[in-house]
Amino acid sequence: MTTWLEMPGLWTAFGLLALVGATAWGTGEDGWREQGSLSVRGNPGQREFHMQTKVALRDNQPEGGNRVVREDRHQPWIEVDGGWIDALYALARLEAEENAVRRIEDAAYADGRPFPLEAFETGRLWHYVWTRDISYAADLALARSDPARMENSLFFKTSPLKKSVSGKPSTQMLQDTGTGGSYPVSTDRVALALGLRRLALESTKPEGIATRAYPILRDTLLQDRGLVFDPSDGLYRGETSFLDWREQTYPPWTAQDTLAIGMSKALSTNVLHYVALKTAGEWARSLGKPEDATQWETWAEDLQSAIRKEFFAGSTPSAFLLAGETSCVPVRRRDLLAETLAVESGLVPPDKAKALLASYPVGPFGPSVVWPQEKSVPIYHNLGIWPFVTAYYTKASRTAGYEPGVECGLKSLIRGAALNLSNMENLDWAHGLASAEYHGLRGPVINSQRQLWSVAGFISAIEDVLFGFRSDQDGIIVNPCIPQSIREEFFPGASKISLRNLRVQGKTHHITVELPAEGAAPLRVASVELNGRPIDSKRPVSGRELTATNSWRIQMEPDDQPASDERNLVRPDADPGRIFGPPTPVWEREGVTVKDGHAELAFHCAAEVDFEIYRDGKLAAEKVRSIPWRDPMPLDPSGPSPEYAVAAVDRESGNQSHLSPFRRALDADQLFRFPVSTEKEPVELRVPSDGIWVLKAHYANGAGEIGTGITCGIRAVEILDAKGAALHRGHLIFPQTGGKDELRSSSSVAFNLSQGDYRIRLWQDDLSRNMSYFAGNERATGFPGGGPKAFNTLDIRELVLSR
Repeated sequence: MTTWLEMPGLWTAFGLLALVGATAWGTGEDGWREQGSLSVRGNPGQREFHMQTKVALRDNQPEGGNRVVREDRHQPWIEVDGGWIDALYALARLEAEENAVRRIEDAAYADGRPFPLEAFETGRLWHYVWTRDISYAADLALARSDPARMENSLFFKTSPLKKSVSGKPSTQMLQDTGTGGSYPVSTDRVALALGLRRLALESTKPEGIATRAYPILRDTLLQDRGLVFDPSDGLYRGETSFLDWREQTYPPWTAQDTLAIGMSKALSTNVLHYVALKTAGEWARSLGKPEDATQWETWAEDLQSAIRKEFFAGSTPSAFLLAGETSCVPVRRRDLLAETLAVESGLVPPDKAKALLASYPVGPFGPSVVWPQEKSVPIYHNLGIWPFVTAYYTKASRTAGYEPGVECGLKSLIRGAALNLSNMENLDWAHGLASAEYHGLRGPVINSQRQLWSVAGFISAIEDVLFGFRSDQDGIIVNPCIPQSIREEFFPGASKISLRNLRVQGKTHHITVELPAEGAAPLRVASVELNGRPIDSKRPVSGRELTATNSWRIQMEPDDQPASDERNLVRPDADPGRIFGPPTPVWEREGVTVKDGHAELAFHCAAEVDFEIYRDGKLAAEKVRSIPWRDPMPLDPSGPSPEYAVAAVDRESGNQSHLSPFRRALDADQLFRFPVSTEKEPVELRVPSDGIWVLKAHYANGAGEIGTGITCGIRAVEILDAKGAALHRGHLIFPQTGGKDELRSSSSVAFNLSQGDYRIRLWQDDLSRNMSYFAGNERATGFPGGGPKAFNTLDIRELVLSR
């Protein structure tokens, strides 16, 4: 198989959604300027923007469809088009201030009582600080805008253990309430490293941030390494980052069975772990811990290889590897945040990044956060444009030199903010609106004004992309990216654009970008002057070279290299088979039976499709139409039983459905059950033959709802020989089941055992800690596990051993 990383140039093997040539992005096709009006009063730096929209607003906010925004000359402000871009940048700055609060509150914490904290709340409807939201907002822009407040916000999402809990690792990053009782089903809390790293880069005292944050990052990574790292493929388990509403992005059957999500491996979450490991290495080296640094760097390099091997093995990247009991299948579904983070972190080689972004489907109003879409769930992540992800897409396009992506992203962000007079949580993909209907689906079902990461995304798109201001550990580079169509639409005839009063690391920056006469060619940087002195435009400027106030002058010129116009435009009126994935296949009866030494699969799908059959995580058959399907490979009665999953494929577009539940071909003599009366006593078991045996438990965890909470169960498991010596160790995960009598299967561990008698011991070691163990969740009064004590109680009914 040709892998994605081996492909030269554009993805010649992509084929499923054809790349198209020059076509207008369409962000102006619906005449959005006719639905929004703007008047400007005053001089630059002190202007008053009067904005009005005819679009129906969520909750009629702002009331009457009118908004007035006043510039503050002491804060950053821009002079680009004298109109919409200037006004919307001022709006984003205002909304950042509106999200800057002196107290936070949420009904599930401290019985809804306010908690005093100079922090950023999450949005108009969300008055608390959430780990991933604050992390992405910090990384995009707000660590630069208000570092002191951002420091409070980020460290609020870290916590020592409760006083009632002893042992190590201790102080860690907090995973918010979520799927199956949160951690370790959800594991993207390491996004906090992204925000903390950006905070250190933007801070006047980066060593202080690193000194404070490094022990927390270290302990978090050590916990993850012991509990959610899978040495068999070198990846970390856990739910996709941000895409945390199960049926929106995972198979529909996971809505009631979250184990598959927790045991799966997501591209986004693994990219975040890669960034966290790299950050730990940088900080350890700067703090005089070279041996620690080498370990983190080695783990980061190993993870980089594993990500490239497992997620980029086919012609398109996989959003996640969906887990069964004994195998994982890489799905042909895409996650925009994951892919753009991979580009920004350097995981995608520069010569491949442009092809990756060009192949991602975009609509007339911007890119959706997942692809393909689902006909069975309302608009939210499904069929959703999320401005903060669009901002990452814009930045990644800038990094990759993919100008159509920059154009698409900027227009999407500008239009969305202008029509809604706010930086919304999300928009629908088909219309670019905050509320719409498409193919009988309505939504977005939840939406908030001034969503923090959306606010940060708009600011970042202007400062980091349009003006090209980038700061990292090597210093500052200013390298504007101004697509031709952006100039033509928003500031035709302008000879310059300016960004004023940008505060970074305690210093002020004024940036003036001088433009050549209008022409058909794209633009590139011709020269850069800093404080009247010419400098190398590609060399980062260190802090030592900067003064208290710095003036940048960037001269642009026509680029003799034509800009790429390759893109994958999909219009909402296209054939639905190109936009949506087929329905998920459903097993008939038990699904997999054994006949004459072969596995026979019976399933169906409510559509005319081809089927793909996966055996033990590998594609065993494709373009299957005859059902039931008989596996031509005979079963090995003395070997492990294979595990199967089925996907449906649209015959025209090639869009893949979600996978069916996994099923194993088990004979009665390959499955053994052992009752558990109490966890305090080891369970006796007899292994009938040599080989690889899979161990799991049947249990109930009535601690809370399937989709939220902080009390996912965890147990260490140990296999003891007849003399009591430990032979094997591992951990079992027990997601919340929602009811005390709802029996579910735990995760499984595989052991190589010889025929004979053994004992299995279950207990809680220092890694068996869910989020209820941390002092930061003592105020989580809305969930079991809040208060002074941890909660890790389970009703384990039996252990199950299978071949």
